[in-house]
Amino acid sequence: MVAPFFFSGYMFTPEQLSNGFIMSVIVLVGAGTVLHSVMDCSISVLLWKFVRAAVPSIKLIRG
Repeated sequence: MVAPFFFSGYMFTPEQLSNGFIMSVIVLVGAGTVLHSVMDCSISVLLWKFVRAAVPSIKLIRG
């Protein structure tokens, strides 16, 4: 998924790409992974609060 952005030159200037493909991909994948994980966690917490409030028997579970 990252390669098309790298080769198109859309996201980086030539100066930024001088660090090479590996560094750029690691940064893109790393930042994307962190952002994705934060969003997943936030959505999960919100859904858990909603489900826990909506289903009384779940309140017996600690969390």
